Amino acid sequence: MPSDPARPLSCAVYTRQSVKTESDLTSCEVQRDLCVQFLQRQRRQGLRLKLLNERFDDEGVSGASLDRPALQRVLALVRTKKVDGVVVHRLDRLSRRVLDCTALLEGFKQIGTRLFVASMPDLTGGAYDTLLLNLLSTFAEFEREMIASRIAERRAGLVARGRRIAGAVPFGYTADPESKQLVQVEREASVLREMFELVAAGVLPSEVASVAEEKGWRTRTGRPWTARQVLDTVANPVYSGRFRTPDGTRPGAHEAIVHQDTFDQCARIIAGRRTRGPGPRSRRKWSPIEGKVRCTRCGRLMGIHTVRNGCVLYCYFRCRSTAGGQRPCTGTQVPVAQIETQVRSIFLAPGEHLHRQRGRPTRAIVTLFSLGEVLPMLDPATEQKLIHDVVQEIVWDSAAGKARVSLNTEALERLQVVRSVCTPVREYPRSRRRSPSRHDQP
Repeated sequence: MPSDPARPLSCAVYTRQSVKTESDLTSCEVQRDLCVQFLQRQRRQGLRLKLLNERFDDEGVSGASLDRPALQRVLALVRTKKVDGVVVHRLDRLSRRVLDCTALLEGFKQIGTRLFVASMPDLTGGAYDTLLLNLLSTFAEFEREMIASRIAERRAGLVARGRRIAGAVPFGYTADPESKQLVQVEREASVLREMFELVAAGVLPSEVASVAEEKGWRTRTGRPWTARQVLDTVANPVYSGRFRTPDGTRPGAHEAIVHQDTFDQCARIIAGRRTRGPGPRSRRKWSPIEGKVRCTRCGRLMGIHTVRNGCVLYCYFRCRSTAGGQRPCTGTQVPVAQIETQVRSIFLAPGEHLHRQRGRPTRAIVTLFSLGEVLPMLDPATEQKLIHDVVQEIVWDSAAGKARVSLNTEALERLQVVRSVCTPVREYPRSRRRSPSRHDQP
């Protein structure tokens, strides 16, 4: 608890819902409103509380694990003592595993962070309250396992009866509002039958896409058919009355659009044109920060673009001009090596890049300064793995020609092995690199 009794307790409201919905009024919104009302009642009773404006919502995340983005942000604030209390609507919103819940409660107790449960406003932190919380966490785990067992039994029953379990509704079908099973859409099914007949007759997928354009066929989103979409469609066993499974296929209870012989004929023709064996293709990893670079102009992730000039291959981070059907974002391109150099300089000279904030240096800051001594001694593979784990996101500003890097402080604090061979905390190197100040924060 805060050393100054006159200072209000800063509280973070954490919410979680297992299923993500598109509704304007989500379960997280309802939980937060109830928690805010709980804090208002506590204020009226004389308890000085201050609510953080930052939202901590985990939507569509199970409570079976603590690996949740919003929860990890809350725990980071708890560990750095930037919050004095955590507010949840019910205990099972925090965790549905006894061991995880016990660890969280014990951690809060050691640090001095108070846990407020809105549905149980009379908790004071005594021995009986601790026993009650442990019992509630046990029931929460039991409820989760019972729900998982019921879902598994229902899925097994649907599979045994050839019913559809879940997933996107393919072109040519619609889902029955009550049973959720597939029902044919005759207008789309007739298009699919002609496609299968063309492929079975030996017509190339690109030519089938041209025929579809001439006849005015469109996908469900209203776009023209492509050769890749034609290939994926004729390879989908749902149109032959079966469902794809990890081990192959299983019979379905829905009506097939094409006969099994036609489907098999298409599969044989496509397999005969294949120039390499089936199976997943290994994708080259061009950079350890691939998938982490974001364009500051449109906010989208930048992909890798390669250009070959003779025997020289040039790699760039380039903003995808038509991603998600949004307006094009052109002109945003930067060499991969340029951003990698800027990122690497943060590890070699962190004092020149950190934002100065008040407070003692955290374990993450100490580890970051220690990495500057170790990074040049690592082999390339280990160095790339370390950079990939520690870098959380990079925002590239093409106008300024600079990158703003966000680091994963949790990953930095987990680097115990690296820290053990680094310079001790009180022995920062007195070189041209500035030592960490007590005002530095990542």
